[in-house]
Amino acid sequence: MVTIDNGIRGGAPCFRGTRTPVHMIAEMFANGDSAADLAEAYPTISEEHVHAARIYARAYPRRDPPHGGPSWRRQKPRSSIRIPFNKLPRVSRSFSSMNVSAPLWSILDDSEPLNEVLEVTLQPGGDVEVTRYDLPPR
Repeated sequence: MVTIDNGIRGGAPCFRGTRTPVHMIAEMFANGDSAADLAEAYPTISEEHVHAARIYARAYPRRDPPHGGPSWRRQKPRSSIRIPFNKLPRVSRSFSSMNVSAPLWSILDDSEPLNEVLEVTLQPGGDVEVTRYDLPPR
């Protein structure tokens, strides 16, 4: 039910066939989210997965990845841009669903989503920093 693959989520334990981290689900359940709510929020898992996550997290406590995070983060960024929060374009969809409207992508010129990662960070003072990393070849 649980797999560990260094190419998925930096080697964090995930439910087989998903990219859903087991420890994240266990923590959300421990913080008061119900199994039904988690199963609804993450359609790739069931309530059975949520209860299994709790057991797994007790048996195998979370530990930091041995390599220090995703491989793309160890590379020098290709570019970085800082945008005042009030200058961000309006988006038509929620960031939580990872669907961003075209205007935000146009700020970042010719993006190639399969070959790069965009890291978006809220900075002190309300600015948003977008850093672009190339994904290493597999």
